[in-house]
Amino acid sequence: MRKTQTGMSLLSLMIGVTIAGILASSAIPGFTHFFHRSELHKARSQLLLWQGEQVRYRLGNNKYAEKKLLTTPSPKGFQFSVENVTAVTYKMKAKRKKKLADGCDEISLNQSGKTSPPECW
Repeated sequence: MRKTQTGMSLLSLMIGVTIAGILASSAIPGFTHFFHRSELHKARSQLLLWQGEQVRYRLGNNKYAEKKLLTTPSPKGFQFSVENVTAVTYKMKAKRKKKLADGCDEISLNQSGKTSPPECW
């Protein structure tokens, strides 16, 4: 009686690993794009949250708030700032720490609700 071998050969294992590698290499760029888009969404949300805080602060103080009076931003991939703060104006910015050159490395929002660049909002 002849024994039959069971299991996988080295060749079939190498083919399976190669296929898995090809699938992973095609999925990773899509995942990183999704991750960067998610971080941009968080930065926009933070600026919109600050906009509401600015309105509430101005109602009670007759001027807009400096950055230190606003809540601490949570998105880690961006650096936030508040510029040109006066009784009637402010400009809030979120700069991406790692530049991607996709046109959304710096987004901003001012007291009148004007956003820039528009394609990132």
